[in-house]
Amino acid sequence: MPIYRFLTLTAALLIASSFALSSCQLLDGDPTEEGMELLAEKKYSQAESIFQSDTLRQENKLREIKSAALNLEGAALKGKLKEERKQGERLANAYKNLATVLFTTGKYGPAEAAFEKAIEYYSAYFKRESKFVVECLHSLAAGYYKQGKLLEAEQYYIQELELEKKLLKPDSLTLAVTANNLAAIYQRLGDDLEAEKYFRWALSLCEHCRQSPKETDQLADILNNLALFYEKNGFYGDAREMVQRAIKLEDSQKGAAFSADKVRSLLVLAAIEKSTFELDNSEEHYRAAIELINKELRGNPALAASAHEKFADLLLLERKFDEAEPEFQLCLKACKEAYGPEHPLLAENLSEFSVLYRRKGNFAEAEKLLRQALLIQEKTIGVDTSEFLSTVHRLAAILAEEERYKEADQLYAEIMPKLKARIGPFHPFVADTLDNWSVYIGKTESKEKADSMRAQAKLMRKNIARSLHPVYGPELH
Repeated sequence: MPIYRFLTLTAALLIASSFALSSCQLLDGDPTEEGMELLAEKKYSQAESIFQSDTLRQENKLREIKSAALNLEGAALKGKLKEERKQGERLANAYKNLATVLFTTGKYGPAEAAFEKAIEYYSAYFKRESKFVVECLHSLAAGYYKQGKLLEAEQYYIQELELEKKLLKPDSLTLAVTANNLAAIYQRLGDDLEAEKYFRWALSLCEHCRQSPKETDQLADILNNLALFYEKNGFYGDAREMVQRAIKLEDSQKGAAFSADKVRSLLVLAAIEKSTFELDNSEEHYRAAIELINKELRGNPALAASAHEKFADLLLLERKFDEAEPEFQLCLKACKEAYGPEHPLLAENLSEFSVLYRRKGNFAEAEKLLRQALLIQEKTIGVDTSEFLSTVHRLAAILAEEERYKEADQLYAEIMPKLKARIGPFHPFVADTLDNWSVYIGKTESKEKADSMRAQAKLMRKNIARSLHPVYGPELH
């Protein structure tokens, strides 16, 4: 299982906490008191209705003021323009409040449109380089990240970072937050050079902060993310050093007191121990982390999903199937609660869960999980991703286990046109898919056709290897 998945969840928690802070700030504008109270009480549909009405009311007011200014001049015009500027701020705040409640309830498309409108009005009546635009850009990036739309999230985080560099001190903690989020995105995208660059920058920024509880928590998050980055790349000594620094920081700040950061550090340490085959120690730390989550963090389903998934994966490695199954079930339950029923992380967990059923010989249940994962992945991350194609290969292997070769053949026949439409006919993903497909063509049609497909894949790889910017295919299972 790719280690970066844990890193992504860690970063998602960081983004969620940052977004929650931003959301509180969003309410400082001009929403009605009733809407604020409803949002605080989590009465989202009622709050949405209030904020929708507020944006319409503020739009009408702005239109009236602009119309009244058309025939004015001198001091009267100057006064009306000042009034217009204040009204523009009220309208921008109204859109931010609306976007907040839409985002909270998972209505990402309308939320993105509302944030864009807020940016439009803030830029028009203040300037593009303002803290209000930064908050909206951050929220947009967090929304795309939560949906698994990494390229869009990257775009908005870069815009946020560029504005923050102009508005903030060069050692600002806020810069570290954004740099850390970008690093997590680059690691998920497989760009390790960019990921390490931003992790290192975020780390250096945090080390120059005052080390208040807030700075300590942020530094611990970055140290843990950097530890997982090194673990993924096989630098286990560096990884252990990073996580031990995080634990030491947390102990110096909070002593024996419980914190979510300590749980994350335990999970990171357990992941490193698993990779270095210290399985008993790894299992002990996973159990300790889950016990703490159950006692203290029932309101943190994202962290619970991560802990149960990682522990289940360890138990699967140890062939403790009966213990692994309930952990996977708890993981899926928490993942749905944290991210909703159609998120790439849920799809990845469904795909991983299928491995357990395959090893137990329960092919029907494994197939069911994989088909659910494929539906989510095609809708969210697309067919031209290693995660989607790995799920395809797993499903084809399950069908082959049951000698359902025609169905495996049909699966690839349906996928290949979609794949070529997205990335073209000459790509490593296409070559890998041809190789896998040829196995089933050899069973259902002829050995000659299968050999021809493998030859096409081989030639394709040779041509790609000669290109200036080679790309790499998916992880196969």
